[in-house]
Amino acid sequence: LVITHHPLFFKPIKKLRYDQDLGRIVQTFMTGNHQLFSAHTNLDRAEGGVNDTLMKHFSFEPKTAKPITEFGAYLDQPSRSYQELLAHMPATQQGAVNDDPVKRLGFCAGSGHGLISEVINLNIDTFITGEITYHDHVTCRLNNVRVLTLGHKESEDLVCSVVKEKLNHQVDIGISIV
Repeated sequence: LVITHHPLFFKPIKKLRYDQDLGRIVQTFMTGNHQLFSAHTNLDRAEGGVNDTLMKHFSFEPKTAKPITEFGAYLDQPSRSYQELLAHMPATQQGAVNDDPVKRLGFCAGSGHGLISEVINLNIDTFITGEITYHDHVTCRLNNVRVLTLGHKESEDLVCSVVKEKLNHQVDIGISIV
């Protein structure tokens, strides 16, 4: 059994070639005794899932957060400065450039691209996410929102050990993270 966060097919496929990487992967699952389970959006939103794990990694309690649409969350008056957040984990600084106190802190593991309008509407001044687009960066700069981008993969990989621990607690099989 292979458990992934990102599904093998994220967008509809028009052509599948067995002599290329995606085709070889599909062929392996079709011809072998292998199963694939992908938990993407449901794991993003689940209690204890991807976003909660990201918040906990920064030592914040997800249950005290308010939602940003269905995917992110934010906290009012977090107990960390911008410099402390920046030092916590390797990140690229995007959006606004300032060292003002953090008044409202948002989180979204993976891509925060679709949440930028809501981040601005909620007056979130600091947003931690995996990635944003160049245009998001400019929009955030113009609207005084600092963004710490961790890397899409890096912001989501944190949940792997949580899933492994939960599975190991339920079943006695060898589980490895790749």
